[in-house]
This record gives sequence, structure tokens and C-alpha cells, in this order.
Amino acid sequence: MKWFAIIAALVGIRFLLFLYCKQLLAVLENNVAISTPLTSYQYLLEGLFYYSRNLEIYNGGIYHQSPILLYVMNLLDATGYIDLLSYMLWITLDVVSALALASMDDFRPLTAVIYLANPFTIASLLARSTLIFTSTAILMSLATAKRRRAVLAMTFLAVATHFSLYPAALLPPVMYMSVGSRLSLYSFAKTFFVFVAATSTCMALSYAIAGSWHFLKFYKVSLLFQELKPNIGIWWYFFVEMFDFFMPFFLSVFNLHVFIYSLPLTIRLRHDPLFAAVTVLGLHAMFKPYPSIGDISLYLSLLPLYSRIYTQLKYAWVALLALAYASILTPTFYHLWIVLGSGNANFFYAITLTYVIAMTTIISDTLWAVLRLQFDDGASSKQVIQT
Repeated sequence: MKWFAIIAALVGIRFLLFLYCKQLLAVLENNVAISTPLTSYQYLLEGLFYYSRNLEIYNGGIYHQSPILLYVMNLLDATGYIDLLSYMLWITLDVVSALALASMDDFRPLTAVIYLANPFTIASLLARSTLIFTSTAILMSLATAKRRRAVLAMTFLAVATHFSLYPAALLPPVMYMSVGSRLSLYSFAKTFFVFVAATSTCMALSYAIAGSWHFLKFYKVSLLFQELKPNIGIWWYFFVEMFDFFMPFFLSVFNLHVFIYSLPLTIRLRHDPLFAAVTVLGLHAMFKPYPSIGDISLYLSLLPLYSRIYTQLKYAWVALLALAYASILTPTFYHLWIVLGSGNANFFYAITLTYVIAMTTIISDTLWAVLRLQFDDGASSKQVIQT
């Protein structure tokens, strides 16, 4: 009952903030560390304006998200209470994500509490970042894969991939988790077919809603980095300074970094593919073209599943302090640059590099701890280090 009361209080705080802190919500919705061109709630409302008037959704260069989200928002808008209902939808997805995390930890509530109490999670929710649709689908995919529900795991992963494209990199670890030791050509083909079928279904629904295949443009925006706007990632400043002649090569290299680590990590961590998936999500928080603190929140929320590694970490406090330092100074430097004009892009980019340094430290430190525990347990041990 104590844990249930804590979870209920954390959910209640979200409602109170929504009801009485409208100015805070507006600030967070426009924060570049939280809302990106691919996850912005304001851009979603722009797309809804076009969709509700039967205008071409993707020609304005504003909306870069799935048509399915527009259909859902249009249903909410038809009630006349879109503001309240959208926030209830976001909170529901947040609770579902917390329950999915708890299910991966044998339904111990502490993991759910850590997720719901995470300031990054709360800020992303208050901004109504549409990243939550992707994050919830990813967590549901991992939770069902851990229980060998291959069909459900692949379906949820396909939904996440439809919303954001980059969750496709999770296919190797999720597939390995789903089939376990029963991995064979047949099981591989079966699970991959489910993923393709679910992805095709999402595409067909999007086509039916949008009325054309123009919605595929929002994948192009990610792959070609067409919205050159500041965020907490490493892409924007690099490509601002890039000559057009070199763009195709470096776009290929940067996109490759998002996907290239997935299969090697799954092979190396084959005795614990869940941690391979967790590490891939951490890499996405750094290497995606449009990352946000919601990506960092998703990665950090999965680490409590591995409480045994904490004793092996060497630089945990350094990384967490660097992350806190960057979190405080990011809005400050952006305000100095954009609003006051007393700074420049170098100020903001320098603090985003602090984010990257902190995330690199956390990922490398946790990965080293896992490999060390595997070595201590025996090179051929098949023990799962998750506790």
C-alpha cells in the first residue's frame, strides 16, 4: 500500500501541475531540450489544424510525425476538451510505461517509482512530447520480449519504429530476447515476419489517414536532418558548419552510428540481451539527430533493473553531476543566446557536449560493470545479472 500511495501521489502531482501551472507547461513545450521538430506538441497541433481542414499535412514543412497521432488527436478534439483529454492520455501512457518497467523487475514497484519521479520524465510529460508514444511502445516491447511473447514484442517494436524509425535498431536484442535459446532460422523468420507485418499495418493505417504516401517524408527529415534546429544532440552544430559537398558522406556516417552498435552488442551480451537493448537506447540518446531529455529519461529508467552493477561503477557520481550541470545550464545558455543575444551558438553547443560526455561516461561505465560481473561469474556463465 505504501508504494501504491507513492505512485498515486506522483500521478496526482502531474494533474496538479497541469491544472495550476499553465505557464510552466508553455515554457516546457518550447524548450529545445524537451521538444524537437519530431516530437513537439505545438507542431502536432499545427498538423491537426491542417488535418481537420482536409489540407495536405506534409507540404507545409511543419508537421513531421505519424498520421496516426493526428487521427487520435482529432478524436480528442471532437469532444471539445482536447487540452484536458490529451493530458490524461499522456499521463496514462506514462503509467503504462511505469508498469512495463515494473513487470521487467518482477513487479517490484521501486522501478516504477524511480521512473515516475525522474525529473526528465516529468518535464517531458508536462511538455506533452510525443516521444512518449515511442517510449511506451519500446518498454512494452522489452517487457513482452522478456516473457518470450515474440508476437507482442515484435508488434510493439514495429509501432515504436513507425513513430520514430530508430527503434528498428532494437530488432536484434528484442528478437533474441523473444526466442531465447530456441533461436533458429524458423524462429528468426517467424519473428521477423511479425515485425514486417506489423510495420506494414502501421504504414497502411497511415496511408488511409493521410490519403497519400506523403507521410513518409517525416522519415526523410530524420535521415537527412532537414530541420536544422538546435537541440541537445551533436548533429545540428556540426551540419551548420558543413559544406554541401560533404553532406551525403557525413549524413551516412552519422546515421550509421545509430544502428551499427546493435548487432555487436547483442552478440557480446547474448547472455543478457536486455542490457544490450538498454545500451542501444543510451547510444540513441546521444547519436539520434533529434534527441531530447525524454530519450535520456528512458535510458536512465531502465538502469535500476540492474542494481547489482552499482558496486562496480567507477564514475557514477562524476557522470550524474555532469548531467545535472548540463541540465541546469542548457536552458540558461539557450536563453543567453536566443533571447538576450549576449551569447552565441558556441555557448549552447558546449553544454550539449557536456550532455554527451555524461552519457558516454554512464554508458561505458555500466557496460564495463556488466562485463566485469560476467567475467567474475565465469566466462561461460549464462547467469542473468539482472536482479
